Amino acid sequence: MCESNARRTEVKMSSFGKFSNIIVGPFSPGLNVVYGPNEAGKTTLNELVKGVLFGWPSSRGQGNSYRPESAERVGSLFF
Repeated sequence: MCESNARRTEVKMSSFGKFSNIIVGPFSPGLNVVYGPNEAGKTTLNELVKGVLFGWPSSRGQGNSYRPESAERVGSLFF
């Protein structure tokens, strides 16, 4: 079994949905809660993390609701 003490301290959304160059964080060890008003981007952040950690669903035949408004490709970085 491989143990790692590495953890994500922040997430940068670069060209993901309506967001461009947005940094969310810093995160602390343990439970972190992301909150905000409606349409603030909580679900978008959740979909980004879920896609990076568990893979992206096939987009064949479906529209990509997280396609960047100003670009053709989705991009994101984890720090």
